Amino acid sequence: MIDLKWLWTCVTAGEFLYGEFPMDVLLKMYATKGGKITKEEVMEYHDSSLMMLYDGENFTPQIVTSGKLLKQLKDLDAAGNPYASLHFDPDELQDLRKENAVIGNLPYWIPTAPQIEELMEKGCISSPAMKRMEEKVRGVGEDPSYLAGVWMKVSAGKLDMMEETSAVLRGMYPGMVAPEEAEKLAPEIASKAPELDDLNDVMPLVDDFLNNINMRDRKGWPPAELSKRMPKHQGMPIIMPASTLSARTLREAEPELRAMGAKVDYSSIDNFVTVGKYGERKVVKVGRNDPCPCGSGRKYKKCHGR
Repeated sequence: MIDLKWLWTCVTAGEFLYGEFPMDVLLKMYATKGGKITKEEVMEYHDSSLMMLYDGENFTPQIVTSGKLLKQLKDLDAAGNPYASLHFDPDELQDLRKENAVIGNLPYWIPTAPQIEELMEKGCISSPAMKRMEEKVRGVGEDPSYLAGVWMKVSAGKLDMMEETSAVLRGMYPGMVAPEEAEKLAPEIASKAPELDDLNDVMPLVDDFLNNINMRDRKGWPPAELSKRMPKHQGMPIIMPASTLSARTLREAEPELRAMGAKVDYSSIDNFVTVGKYGERKVVKVGRNDPCPCGSGRKYKKCHGR
Protein backbone atom coordinates (compact mmCIF):
# COMPACT_ATOMS: atom_id res chain seq x y z
CA MET A 1 0.00 0.00 0.00
CA ILE A 2 1.35 3.42 -0.98
CA ASP A 3 1.98 5.84 1.89
CA LEU A 4 0.83 9.06 0.21
CA LYS A 5 1.78 11.30 3.12
CA TRP A 6 5.33 9.97 3.05
CA LEU A 7 5.48 10.32 -0.75
CA TRP A 8 4.54 14.02 -0.58
CA THR A 9 6.98 14.48 2.30
CA CYS A 10 9.79 13.05 0.17
CA VAL A 11 8.87 15.17 -2.87
CA THR A 12 8.82 18.36 -0.79
CA ALA A 13 12.01 17.47 1.09
CA GLY A 14 13.66 16.78 -2.27
CA GLU A 15 12.69 20.26 -3.44
CA PHE A 16 14.21 21.84 -0.33
CA LEU A 17 17.35 19.72 -0.44
CA TYR A 18 18.10 19.60 -4.19
CA GLY A 19 15.89 22.17 -5.91
CA GLU A 20 15.63 19.83 -8.88
CA PHE A 21 16.13 16.07 -8.77
CA PRO A 22 15.58 12.87 -10.80
CA MET A 23 12.93 10.21 -10.21
CA ASP A 24 15.42 7.62 -8.91
CA VAL A 25 16.34 9.95 -6.05
CA LEU A 26 12.69 10.18 -4.99
CA LEU A 27 12.38 6.38 -5.10
CA LYS A 28 15.47 6.07 -2.87
CA MET A 29 14.11 8.65 -0.41
CA TYR A 30 10.76 6.87 -0.23
CA ALA A 31 12.55 3.56 0.44
CA THR A 32 14.32 4.91 3.55
CA LYS A 33 11.24 3.90 5.58
CA GLY A 34 11.38 0.37 4.23
CA GLY A 35 8.60 0.74 1.66
CA LYS A 36 8.85 0.49 -2.11
CA ILE A 37 7.21 2.49 -4.87
CA THR A 38 7.60 2.40 -8.63
CA LYS A 39 7.91 5.25 -11.11
CA GLU A 40 4.47 4.36 -12.49
CA GLU A 41 2.92 4.54 -9.02
CA VAL A 42 4.52 7.94 -8.40
CA MET A 43 3.05 9.26 -11.63
CA GLU A 44 -0.38 7.85 -10.77
CA TYR A 45 -0.43 9.78 -7.51
CA HIS A 46 1.52 12.84 -8.65
CA ASP A 47 -0.09 16.04 -7.39
CA SER A 48 0.88 19.31 -9.10
CA SER A 49 -0.17 21.27 -6.00
CA LEU A 50 3.33 20.59 -4.71
CA MET A 51 4.48 22.95 -7.48
CA MET A 52 6.84 20.32 -8.83
CA LEU A 53 6.72 19.29 -12.48
CA TYR A 54 8.04 15.97 -13.78
CA ASP A 55 9.41 16.17 -17.32
CA GLY A 56 10.23 12.49 -17.66
CA GLU A 57 13.68 13.00 -16.18
CA ASN A 58 13.59 15.45 -13.28
CA PHE A 59 11.21 16.86 -10.73
CA THR A 60 11.55 20.58 -11.34
CA PRO A 61 10.12 23.59 -9.44
CA GLN A 62 7.23 25.09 -11.37
CA ILE A 63 8.02 28.68 -12.39
CA VAL A 64 5.19 31.12 -11.60
CA THR A 65 5.26 34.37 -13.58
CA SER A 66 1.99 36.08 -12.69
CA GLY A 67 -1.04 36.15 -10.44
CA LYS A 68 -1.77 35.87 -6.73
CA LEU A 69 0.55 32.92 -6.23
CA LEU A 70 3.52 34.88 -7.58
CA LYS A 71 2.81 37.67 -5.08
CA GLN A 72 2.63 35.12 -2.24
CA LEU A 73 5.95 33.62 -3.27
CA LYS A 74 7.62 37.03 -3.47
CA ASP A 75 6.25 37.91 -0.04
CA LEU A 76 7.69 34.67 1.33
CA ASP A 77 11.02 35.44 -0.32
CA ALA A 78 11.03 38.94 1.15
CA ALA A 79 10.35 37.44 4.57
CA GLY A 80 13.48 35.31 4.22
CA ASN A 81 12.09 32.01 2.96
CA PRO A 82 15.08 30.46 1.14
CA TYR A 83 13.00 28.18 -1.07
CA ALA A 84 10.36 30.53 -2.52
CA SER A 85 12.54 32.18 -5.18
CA LEU A 86 13.08 28.84 -6.94
CA HIS A 87 9.49 29.13 -8.13
CA PHE A 88 9.68 32.57 -9.74
CA ASP A 89 13.32 33.14 -10.66
CA PRO A 90 14.29 31.14 -13.78
CA ASP A 91 17.88 32.40 -13.46
CA GLU A 92 18.22 30.76 -10.07
CA LEU A 93 17.15 27.43 -11.49
CA GLN A 94 19.55 27.89 -14.41
CA ASP A 95 22.41 28.70 -12.02
CA LEU A 96 21.55 25.60 -10.00
CA ARG A 97 21.88 23.40 -13.08
CA LYS A 98 25.24 24.95 -13.97
CA GLU A 99 26.56 24.41 -10.47
CA ASN A 100 25.38 20.80 -10.36
CA ALA A 101 27.08 20.21 -13.70
CA VAL A 102 30.40 20.98 -12.00
CA ILE A 103 30.22 17.76 -10.00
CA GLY A 104 29.07 15.77 -13.01
CA ASN A 105 28.21 12.14 -12.44
CA LEU A 106 28.56 12.16 -8.67
CA PRO A 107 25.36 10.62 -7.23
CA TYR A 108 22.91 12.64 -5.16
CA TRP A 109 23.35 12.62 -1.39
CA ILE A 110 20.42 10.62 0.05
CA PRO A 111 19.10 11.49 3.53
CA THR A 112 17.80 8.95 6.03
CA ALA A 113 14.10 8.88 6.98
CA PRO A 114 14.77 10.75 10.28
CA GLN A 115 16.75 13.39 8.36
CA ILE A 116 13.88 13.85 5.89
CA GLU A 117 11.45 14.30 8.79
CA GLU A 118 13.80 16.74 10.54
CA LEU A 119 14.18 18.78 7.34
CA MET A 120 10.40 19.09 7.03
CA GLU A 121 9.89 19.87 10.73
CA LYS A 122 12.81 22.25 11.39
CA GLY A 123 13.95 23.34 7.92
CA CYS A 124 17.40 21.88 8.49
CA ILE A 125 19.32 18.63 8.91
CA SER A 126 21.45 18.69 12.03
CA SER A 127 24.95 17.25 12.20
CA PRO A 128 27.41 16.63 15.05
CA ALA A 129 29.10 19.89 13.99
CA MET A 130 25.79 21.77 14.33
CA LYS A 131 25.20 20.28 17.79
CA ARG A 132 28.67 21.43 18.90
CA MET A 133 27.90 24.90 17.56
CA GLU A 134 24.58 24.95 19.46
CA GLU A 135 26.36 24.01 22.69
CA LYS A 136 28.86 26.83 22.18
CA VAL A 137 26.08 29.37 21.60
CA ARG A 138 24.30 28.24 24.75
CA GLY A 139 27.60 28.54 26.58
CA VAL A 140 27.72 32.29 25.94
CA GLY A 141 24.10 32.71 27.05
CA GLU A 142 22.40 32.98 23.64
CA ASP A 143 19.59 30.99 22.01
CA PRO A 144 20.99 28.66 19.28
CA SER A 145 17.65 28.32 17.45
CA TYR A 146 18.81 30.98 14.94
CA LEU A 147 21.29 28.44 13.55
CA ALA A 148 18.44 26.62 11.77
CA GLY A 149 17.73 29.82 9.80
CA VAL A 150 21.41 30.17 8.95
CA TRP A 151 21.44 26.53 7.82
CA MET A 152 18.51 27.14 5.45
CA LYS A 153 20.05 30.22 3.82
CA VAL A 154 23.47 28.63 3.45
CA SER A 155 21.97 25.40 2.09
CA ALA A 156 19.96 27.35 -0.49
CA GLY A 157 22.99 29.42 -1.54
CA LYS A 158 21.62 32.77 -0.34
CA LEU A 159 24.82 33.88 1.41
CA ASP A 160 28.45 34.10 0.35
CA MET A 161 31.27 32.80 2.54
CA MET A 162 31.83 36.01 4.51
CA GLU A 163 28.11 36.52 5.10
CA GLU A 164 27.73 32.93 6.34
CA THR A 165 30.38 33.45 8.98
CA SER A 166 28.96 36.83 9.97
CA ALA A 167 25.45 35.37 10.34
CA VAL A 168 26.72 32.71 12.76
CA LEU A 169 28.84 35.11 14.81
CA ARG A 170 26.23 37.88 15.07
CA GLY A 171 23.69 35.45 16.48
CA MET A 172 26.26 34.35 19.03
CA TYR A 173 27.64 37.81 19.81
CA PRO A 174 24.85 40.43 19.37
CA GLY A 175 27.36 43.17 20.13
CA MET A 176 29.48 42.27 17.13
CA VAL A 177 28.53 45.12 14.77
CA ALA A 178 30.31 47.87 12.86
CA PRO A 179 31.64 50.69 15.10
CA GLU A 180 29.10 53.19 13.75
CA GLU A 181 26.29 50.81 14.72
CA ALA A 182 27.63 50.04 18.19
CA GLU A 183 26.46 53.41 19.57
CA LYS A 184 22.84 52.42 18.88
CA LEU A 185 23.07 49.26 20.97
CA ALA A 186 21.88 49.01 24.53
CA PRO A 187 24.85 48.71 26.94
CA GLU A 188 23.97 45.13 27.88
CA ILE A 189 24.07 44.16 24.19
CA ALA A 190 27.21 46.14 23.33
CA SER A 191 29.03 44.38 26.16
CA LYS A 192 28.59 41.07 24.34
CA ALA A 193 31.07 41.93 21.60
CA PRO A 194 33.67 39.14 21.43
CA GLU A 195 37.34 39.42 22.32
CA LEU A 196 39.96 38.18 19.87
CA ASP A 197 40.57 35.09 22.01
CA ASP A 198 36.83 34.33 21.85
CA LEU A 199 36.89 34.43 18.04
CA ASN A 200 40.03 32.28 17.83
CA ASP A 201 38.26 29.72 20.00
CA VAL A 202 34.96 29.68 18.14
CA MET A 203 36.04 29.97 14.48
CA PRO A 204 36.94 26.26 14.06
CA LEU A 205 33.43 25.41 15.29
CA VAL A 206 31.88 27.91 12.88
CA ASP A 207 33.84 26.53 9.93
CA ASP A 208 32.96 22.97 10.90
CA PHE A 209 29.26 23.87 11.13
CA LEU A 210 29.23 25.61 7.73
CA ASN A 211 31.17 22.81 6.02
CA ASN A 212 28.63 20.23 7.18
CA ILE A 213 25.54 21.93 5.75
CA ASN A 214 23.82 20.12 2.87
CA MET A 215 24.11 22.26 -0.27
CA ARG A 216 21.34 22.52 -2.85
CA ASP A 217 23.80 23.37 -5.62
CA ARG A 218 25.95 20.33 -4.80
CA LYS A 219 23.26 17.65 -5.13
CA GLY A 220 22.64 17.81 -1.40
CA TRP A 221 26.23 17.08 -0.38
CA PRO A 222 27.81 18.94 2.56
CA PRO A 223 31.17 20.45 1.48
CA ALA A 224 33.09 18.34 4.03
CA GLU A 225 31.73 15.10 2.53
CA LEU A 226 31.85 16.30 -1.06
CA SER A 227 35.56 17.17 -0.85
CA LYS A 228 36.36 13.53 -0.03
CA ARG A 229 34.63 12.36 -3.21
CA MET A 230 35.83 14.95 -5.71
CA PRO A 231 38.99 14.39 -7.81
CA LYS A 232 42.07 15.93 -6.24
CA HIS A 233 43.62 18.79 -8.23
CA GLN A 234 47.39 18.97 -8.49
CA GLY A 235 49.50 22.10 -8.41
CA MET A 236 48.90 25.55 -6.97
CA PRO A 237 45.65 26.00 -4.98
CA ILE A 238 43.28 28.40 -6.76
CA ILE A 239 40.95 30.77 -4.88
CA MET A 240 37.98 32.29 -6.71
CA PRO A 241 36.24 35.26 -5.03
CA ALA A 242 32.54 34.72 -4.37
CA SER A 243 31.54 38.40 -4.22
CA THR A 244 32.84 41.89 -4.92
CA LEU A 245 33.66 42.27 -1.22
CA SER A 246 35.70 39.07 -1.12
CA ALA A 247 37.47 40.09 -4.37
CA ARG A 248 38.67 43.30 -2.75
CA THR A 249 39.71 41.47 0.40
CA LEU A 250 41.63 38.88 -1.63
CA ARG A 251 43.31 41.58 -3.69
CA GLU A 252 44.76 43.11 -0.53
CA ALA A 253 45.94 39.71 0.67
CA GLU A 254 47.20 38.52 -2.73
CA PRO A 255 50.95 38.95 -2.02
CA GLU A 256 50.67 36.85 1.13
CA LEU A 257 48.57 34.24 -0.66
CA ARG A 258 51.12 33.94 -3.46
CA ALA A 259 53.86 33.53 -0.86
CA MET A 260 51.89 30.61 0.59
CA GLY A 261 51.59 29.01 -2.83
CA ALA A 262 47.99 29.99 -3.61
CA LYS A 263 46.63 31.83 -6.63
CA VAL A 264 43.59 34.13 -6.88
CA ASP A 265 41.56 33.56 -10.06
CA TYR A 266 39.57 36.63 -11.19
CA SER A 267 38.43 35.00 -14.44
CA SER A 268 34.75 35.22 -13.49
CA ILE A 269 34.97 38.78 -12.23
CA ASP A 270 32.62 40.04 -14.93
CA ASN A 271 29.74 38.06 -13.40
CA PHE A 272 29.85 38.73 -9.69
CA VAL A 273 27.38 37.57 -7.10
CA THR A 274 25.93 40.26 -4.86
CA VAL A 275 23.33 39.94 -2.12
CA GLY A 276 20.09 41.92 -2.28
CA LYS A 277 17.91 43.50 0.39
CA TYR A 278 16.35 40.24 1.52
CA GLY A 279 19.42 38.06 1.27
CA GLU A 280 18.74 36.93 -2.30
CA ARG A 281 21.73 36.29 -4.54
CA LYS A 282 21.99 38.25 -7.79
CA VAL A 283 24.52 37.95 -10.61
CA VAL A 284 25.68 41.36 -11.75
CA LYS A 285 27.32 41.88 -15.14
CA VAL A 286 30.22 44.33 -15.01
CA GLY A 287 30.50 46.70 -18.00
CA ARG A 288 33.87 47.28 -19.64
CA ASN A 289 33.91 50.93 -18.56
CA ASP A 290 32.74 50.21 -15.00
CA PRO A 291 35.17 50.28 -12.07
CA CYS A 292 36.81 46.87 -11.70
CA PRO A 293 35.16 44.93 -8.84
CA CYS A 294 38.60 43.96 -7.49
CA GLY A 295 38.89 47.49 -6.04
CA SER A 296 41.96 48.59 -8.01
CA GLY A 297 40.30 51.89 -8.99
CA ARG A 298 40.89 51.23 -12.70
CA LYS A 299 38.23 50.56 -15.32
CA TYR A 300 37.35 46.89 -15.74
CA LYS A 301 38.60 46.85 -19.37
CA LYS A 302 42.03 48.07 -18.24
CA CYS A 303 42.24 45.72 -15.26
CA HIS A 304 40.81 42.19 -15.08
CA GLY A 305 38.72 42.68 -18.22
CA ARG A 306 41.73 42.67 -20.51
